[in-house]
Amino acid sequence: MKKATALFMLLWVASAVCGCKSDGSAVSFNQTSMAVQQAVDQWPQNEYTTLVPKPEFGVPFSVVLNQTTESYAIFLQGSTRQEGEAYIGKLKEDGFAEVHKKSEEKAVSALLQKEDVFVSVAVADTGFAIYISF
Repeated sequence: MKKATALFMLLWVASAVCGCKSDGSAVSFNQTSMAVQQAVDQWPQNEYTTLVPKPEFGVPFSVVLNQTTESYAIFLQGSTRQEGEAYIGKLKEDGFAEVHKKSEEKAVSALLQKEDVFVSVAVADTGFAIYISF
């Protein structure tokens, strides 16, 4: 069940990466998506990751850059739900306001905003994803 929940959350974040522009409008099906997935083994350094604090836990294993939607997703493994919730707290300490949060027995997700930057965090005991858009 944990793996199914984590997979669902990761797919949810990935679909957000591929289907929404930073202004919230949907990408047309006939519009070419510029999403590029890449395997990684360390925290990436780029214009997106400088907008959020680096998590003190988890190992990045994949990223997705979508130039069409001006978004970036980082997928990490080796973290717990408690660590993920602490990361959401760290984002709030850094000035992000919680727009929406959903918490269930096995997972939690949150959408936060700071000026024109949106961060979506999805956490389960087997995975962790951060989606950044501006």
